[in-house]
Amino acid sequence: MTPYLRGLARLSWLRDSWADPFGYATDRRAERAYRERVIDWLDALGMAASPDRQDQIKTALELMLKVRGYGHIRAANHSRYAPQITTIIAQISTLPPPIDMAAE
Repeated sequence: MTPYLRGLARLSWLRDSWADPFGYATDRRAERAYRERVIDWLDALGMAASPDRQDQIKTALELMLKVRGYGHIRAANHSRYAPQITTIIAQISTLPPPIDMAAE
């Protein structure tokens, strides 16, 4: 068994390329889609970041970390937490920007 695993390890450069034999599996496509969605969420959180929104951002990040597992487990966790994350990001994005008041 070990020689086969070594052979697979030597082919690791194929991952995420057009020649990846496992890249077209449903689970792998869902994993890539989730990765892109998390990147979009993080971009949105970064654009809306401010000290007064810290608690909401922390909550969204904690929910993102709860989406784990593989296959149907990840899909169930994603369907459970994604609406909450999207709602938090929408709330943060619609808030007016904080007003910095200078002490004079």
